[in-house]
Amino acid sequence: MSLFQRLNQRFESWVVSRHKPQAPPVTIRRGRCYILPTRPGYVFALMLLAMLLGAMNYSNSLAFALTFLLGGMGMVAMHHTNANLLKLNVHVPRIPSVHAGDPVWVPVQFSHSTQKTRYSVLCGLKRSALSADSAVDCEADENVLSGFEIPAQPRGVYRVPRFTVATEFPLGLFQAWSWITLSSEYLVYPKPAAHTRPIPPVAGERGKRSGAQRGRDDFSHLRDYQYGDAPRTIHWKRYGHTGRLTVKTFADPMDESLWLDWASLPDLIDPEQRLSQLCRWVLDAEAGYQAYGLRLPGVELKPSRGAAHRQQCLEQLARFGTPGGTT
Repeated sequence: MSLFQRLNQRFESWVVSRHKPQAPPVTIRRGRCYILPTRPGYVFALMLLAMLLGAMNYSNSLAFALTFLLGGMGMVAMHHTNANLLKLNVHVPRIPSVHAGDPVWVPVQFSHSTQKTRYSVLCGLKRSALSADSAVDCEADENVLSGFEIPAQPRGVYRVPRFTVATEFPLGLFQAWSWITLSSEYLVYPKPAAHTRPIPPVAGERGKRSGAQRGRDDFSHLRDYQYGDAPRTIHWKRYGHTGRLTVKTFADPMDESLWLDWASLPDLIDPEQRLSQLCRWVLDAEAGYQAYGLRLPGVELKPSRGAAHRQQCLEQLARFGTPGGTT
């Protein structure tokens, strides 16, 4: 690591220690905005220095005028670069959860209430890795969405890492930036296991296998008449056609509730493997329109289905064993 990199690392550590995580949105103030020349800016400064030395050596008034004119333009550009970032509101909406092994996309929303349009605003994890392709312009009273990607991470609950909001507008001679540290969190669900284990058998409310029980709601089938059957259950229309007495039977469907239980996987010693298998079953049960419940140590989610229930189950799997989650 070079001396410049060490100094830059120490400077960043000092700045980070001054700013505690905040709840979004965050407004960039003067005390949080920093500015330094870019590489073209350093070249520009060296060129001005060479022009100044040449003007002094030859006592050329025109060279002095041109040098000071360019220097003044550089100072004005620095002012506009800094002003382009000040009073900009930075907000991180809800971060879509992903499964382990997938990158996380962090949406970043910019807005401001001033009358001046903010041009070429960038955001990213590292200041040195900002790409001009992701630059956005933000009009007054307008919400503009940008974002950056976080590499794949293991299952768990994560806080949004410190990221950079920067601009080099208008001339690219200076870069103004601010580090944003938010208290927002996002979830990384377990990676779904392969389709190697069938989904557990469905059980009714009393623990029996799924099926139907005698009832009065839904027609089930026809059977031959037996002595003692009520006349109102006889299928008289069929009797008129066939001359054979048959009886309509009815059934009430049993509650086909599926329990996805942590304890049903004793052969999987690794907790992450169990969570991955439960994650696979949650996805499969939801895809099959099956009501399902989830049982983890200390957690029981009653059978249900739908996007909200699926998300609740996956969230419990993501939080399992994490600080603030289940154990």
